[in-house]
Amino acid sequence: MAEPKRIVFHSGCPDGIIARDIVSIAGDIDLDNIHAFQYNQDVPDNFYYDTIWVDCCPQNEDDFKIGLDRNCIYLDHHNTIKDKFLKYFPMYPTQLTFGQTEFGESGAVLAYNYVKTHQTDTFARVSKYSKLCKLVGISDCFITNSPQFQLGRNIAGLISLFGNEFDLNYVPEETIYMLADALEKRNKERDQKLIDGAFITHRCSGYKIAIINNLQISDVAERLRNEQSVDLIVGFSMQSVETIGCKTIYSLRSNDRIKVNQFAKEHGGGGHDKAAGFEVRTSAESVSPYDAFLKLFEAWLVKVAQNG
Repeated sequence: MAEPKRIVFHSGCPDGIIARDIVSIAGDIDLDNIHAFQYNQDVPDNFYYDTIWVDCCPQNEDDFKIGLDRNCIYLDHHNTIKDKFLKYFPMYPTQLTFGQTEFGESGAVLAYNYVKTHQTDTFARVSKYSKLCKLVGISDCFITNSPQFQLGRNIAGLISLFGNEFDLNYVPEETIYMLADALEKRNKERDQKLIDGAFITHRCSGYKIAIINNLQISDVAERLRNEQSVDLIVGFSMQSVETIGCKTIYSLRSNDRIKVNQFAKEHGGGGHDKAAGFEVRTSAESVSPYDAFLKLFEAWLVKVAQNG
């Protein structure tokens, strides 16, 4: 079977990020062929062909089967997915590898073992990741306040910051914790600045909305929901686009009152009930991203109310 030509990884997850790095470094896959994916997101057509999925896979059975028939490989460790597609294991034994959610059986471990088994000539490039694969595995157990989760997330950040210069297998464990603590302190300071600078409004049907000029809002969103009872947190980033003028990317986080994936789909985006995103293109940068978002959200609320 031919080697996959692209990677799809679990977006925003330390486990998925490390799994992505392992496969892309070993396989020399360029950035244009590496794609983030969230569960419940629609599967783009090109993800069906010659793709290795790390720490995730399509949830829809038709999408899942089409990929298998077109040279896709699934390296996932979520038990619910494994149980759902168990019948395909005997038919596609070399394309399906599912682990467990227990500590150490992470999606990154599956990616590491895949490279070790199938890409032995390039395995040396990623051999240093063995310790990290086990550290990030706790993240999918949803124990976000555990020391293992914090360590795994922060180590993933350190790898992103320092790349090949940061070799975990030759760093003492106490040093790893020290570095993780330093990064955590920096992240908390950054998050507090974002919270202090958030624009808070009740303009849309009484929903409490916080809008932040930054796309990195996951931790900030959790704090705003818990500490300030915010219903919807919106992060954005504006980018100049030569052909049309401007593109604004929105990242959304919500509580149980708003299903943001339904709103995002109205504008070509997608995601989960409580985490989604989309982009808007305009002809001028003078359009306020704050007002632009609120107008779109108000219009959607009216539509939802009219449809019952």
